[in-house]
Amino acid sequence: MIRVIILGSGSIIPTRNRFASSIYVDTGSHKILIDCGPGTIEKMRHANINPWLIDGILLTHFHIDHSSDLLPFLKLRAYDEDGKIAANPATIRIYGPRGLTNFLEQTIDHNKYYNYLSDVIKYHSYTEICEMVENDVKDHDGLKIISRPVRHRSGIMYRLEVKNKVLVFSGDTAFDPNMIEAAKNADLLIHECSFPKKFLVGEHSTEDDLSQIVSLAKPRILVITHLYPAWSGHEADLVNKVAEKFKCRIYIAHDMLEIRL
Repeated sequence: MIRVIILGSGSIIPTRNRFASSIYVDTGSHKILIDCGPGTIEKMRHANINPWLIDGILLTHFHIDHSSDLLPFLKLRAYDEDGKIAANPATIRIYGPRGLTNFLEQTIDHNKYYNYLSDVIKYHSYTEICEMVENDVKDHDGLKIISRPVRHRSGIMYRLEVKNKVLVFSGDTAFDPNMIEAAKNADLLIHECSFPKKFLVGEHSTEDDLSQIVSLAKPRILVITHLYPAWSGHEADLVNKVAEKFKCRIYIAHDMLEIRL
């Protein structure tokens, strides 16, 4: 069984049921996070997810609503669960787009306010940095991780292949044919739909974009996420729009939604 928990299903604007992006995936042999936005660690605590068992963090891009809990996460991993300095912290792999190494250097190593994470806590000793170049494929001890660029600043999507299942995560993106190819016949597609078309801001997907992607990719299960407050009260309209072209099991994400495959 594969467990997927949508820890954060919204935007940087908190609402009653949604806040910034983070997804937990438990394959049995691997426990990973897709993005690590604000509130991720607290939601893990509420969901009884042990942060010391996370062995991979996959960042789709570097925007603050997808990455701001990364630094606290790196710090806590230097300690054991009793709050003592860990003698031998377990290695965690951090995946991300091209520029990941520079992002960490600028945010931590060359930042006089946070460089103690490097100089004192020595996060480098228990992290493995994996930059995903265009159309990259990595094997994380039996978990196949595939990335493709998408239409969002420095953004990539991820396709995971494990236990004969395919899970696809869009991250933030405007309409992109790469998503159709990567999500073809996926068991689970988690795709953003930030705004209704009439309120679109920036490089994001609308209901028309998502409807087209889903009709061509034909996933078995669709979870719609990264919803701004403009969708509040109109979620049924979004489901109906997508279902016009292709019928599959559709979930409108809320924080702590769990899917089992």
